[in-house]
Amino acid sequence: MYSNGACGVGLPLPFSIIPMIIVAVIIVIVALLFLVQSNTKKTANAAQATQIQTMKIANGGELPGMTEVEACIRSGNMIGALKAYRTVTGCDLATAQRGVEEIKARMAQPAPKV
Repeated sequence: MYSNGACGVGLPLPFSIIPMIIVAVIIVIVALLFLVQSNTKKTANAAQATQIQTMKIANGGELPGMTEVEACIRSGNMIGALKAYRTVTGCDLATAQRGVEEIKARMAQPAPKV
């Protein structure tokens, strides 16, 4: 059985399907690599969050070195706060943003009345 190609040349049918199969296999491989990469990022972020929580527990609820982060937040230097937070914790930017926002929210709350 032959298939007429674009030039009208008759090619055996299996030879006209092979390029489509190769493209399909490449697409599947790329999709799998993307899934593995995104899953690895999620695992790394979870590990960072666990590490930061462990550091907090070990130090009585506060991370050591957060005074610089708080000073940057008070002065309105959010980039400096993010850099300081990342230096202290070793976390990625997204985790640092969440951490700095938590500290900022905690600082905005009024002190409890005694």
